[in-house]
Amino acid sequence: TAMLASLIYSFIYHQLLEKSLAFRNVLDALKSKFLLNDYSLELILLGTLVSATWIMVTFLTSPVNEAHSKRFFEVVGTHAKAISKTQWLYWFIACCSFFLIKLGWWALLSGQLISGVLFLMLAGLGLFMVIQHIRKRA
Repeated sequence: TAMLASLIYSFIYHQLLEKSLAFRNVLDALKSKFLLNDYSLELILLGTLVSATWIMVTFLTSPVNEAHSKRFFEVVGTHAKAISKTQWLYWFIACCSFFLIKLGWWALLSGQLISGVLFLMLAGLGLFMVIQHIRKRA
């Protein structure tokens, strides 16, 4: 839900930015009041909206029954203890790579070509490393 929300909110944000003078005026007022540039303001606004959506969905989703939770722990819980530090590192790299994809996309949409390309290249490098690690283990 958070990823879908970020995609939808980003699209709506940029549509409003293009077509609504009132929205641009509000953003300009916020930028001057808090001394932010366009990218920082967009990151703060969209990050807050996506986080609020994620938290709201978390609390509105009903919990699974206890039997399902126990079965899940039986399958996953025993394997979690066997995860090495290297696997945790590659998991962290994968998470950062997906975050960099999002930042790169936002930067490109904001007209910051160099930052966007740099973020996407770093994400690609990280995912390449993770895929190579997975292939070695298979």
